Amino acid sequence: MSIFMSARQKQYLDKIESLYADKLGNSFISDQKARRILVRGVADFHENQYESCLARLAQLGPCCKVPKDRQVILFFSAACHKGLGRLDQAIACYEDVLRITPGYSSALSNLSVIYIDLGQYEQALPYARRAVECDPKNPYAAHNLASIQFNVFERAKAKNRRWTL
Repeated sequence: MSIFMSARQKQYLDKIESLYADKLGNSFISDQKARRILVRGVADFHENQYESCLARLAQLGPCCKVPKDRQVILFFSAACHKGLGRLDQAIACYEDVLRITPGYSSALSNLSVIYIDLGQYEQALPYARRAVECDPKNPYAAHNLASIQFNVFERAKAKNRRWTL
């Protein structure tokens, strides 16, 4: 990895940092080298280069100074694991995120999506509800909750339906 960066690379990383500003917050703000590694990892995530993102995030563990730093690492690790189909690892990472920040709507919402993908709507429902409660303006959380409620309702309706021929 070169210590020099072209203007185009810097512009791209600035764009990534802006695009994911709500997730990155002020994490690693006092350590510019760690912040650069984080943003490059998020750029890898953005490009679906999940293994590369995970490798960069792994470098940041020793640099964590506050819980928010660890939360960001875990959040993007979870998203990468989901992208790679490692749902058990994704669930574990999101649960760790929620131990740090119990009301983190994006983590709650993403966790509900994993359970939706697994067809476990009853398991997904409390996470989706909490995501909406924690951030009523999160459109993804609202969509996930509506999707789960519809699925649960349709399944219950199908169970109670009397078929006549």
